[in-house]
Amino acid sequence: MAILAVFAILKYLGILTTILSTDLLTIKIGEIQIPFYLFLKVFLTIIIMLWINKAIIYQLENKIFNIKKVTTSNAQLIMKIVTTIIYVIIFFISLEILGVNLSSIAFFSGAITVALGFGLQKITSNFVSGIILLLEKSIKPRDLIELNNGTIGLVLTIYTRFTLLKTFNGKVIIIPNEDMMTNKIINWTYYNKKGEVKISVKLFCDTTVKKAQLLMLDIANSNIMVSKDPKPVCTFKAFKEGVIEMQLVIWLKDVTNGIDVPINNIKLVLFEEFKANGIKCAIP
Repeated sequence: MAILAVFAILKYLGILTTILSTDLLTIKIGEIQIPFYLFLKVFLTIIIMLWINKAIIYQLENKIFNIKKVTTSNAQLIMKIVTTIIYVIIFFISLEILGVNLSSIAFFSGAITVALGFGLQKITSNFVSGIILLLEKSIKPRDLIELNNGTIGLVLTIYTRFTLLKTFNGKVIIIPNEDMMTNKIINWTYYNKKGEVKISVKLFCDTTVKKAQLLMLDIANSNIMVSKDPKPVCTFKAFKEGVIEMQLVIWLKDVTNGIDVPINNIKLVLFEEFKANGIKCAIP
């Protein structure tokens, strides 16, 4: 701030323009001569505008994310639109200060097209994909999704260029938004946070199927992480080579808390209860 104050005083006294407009501080590019003070003005303008931008975004973020009626995805979309608009304003103000004739829009559009074709195609694609994701709400923050390679994780944030996915082992995966749009993704929590889980067990053929079925249902119903609606279901899946295969189908109340722990707990209880009731599991 002290530096800006000094520049302001020199500008007021008329000294700054005199010093910076001398030939010694003129940038020459071929036949073009650009006074250095223009670049300095643009530099200072950008710094001030970015500082204002940061202050505006901070205030808006606090207010928008605290509005209960606005979802997280909508709040992020609003922030991205506001940020983009501010950056565009900064860009055009900088051009205006430099004295660039904005009427020559054909030149800018041609340059932008070439840049997009060679260097910004992926960035533009990811940006547009991010906006579409936020508008469609097919994938939202706190959704549990499964990627093509079987990776399962929670969506943390959808940024302009990429999406952050946190797995249950603590890893954070950065996924380009274009991949989120073009690849097949399973959204476990599209409608709600409940998720179906299947647990299969193989028992010897001398096992009383009804007894094993009731035991498995009791264990599932007694687990606090298992939903009562829909209710757990235990079916006689198959009978082959002297082995009975049974399947327990349960719905977890909130799959965003993870599925490995509740499945492991149920399996441990099943093993202990089978042992206590004389039910022997078949060797795979």
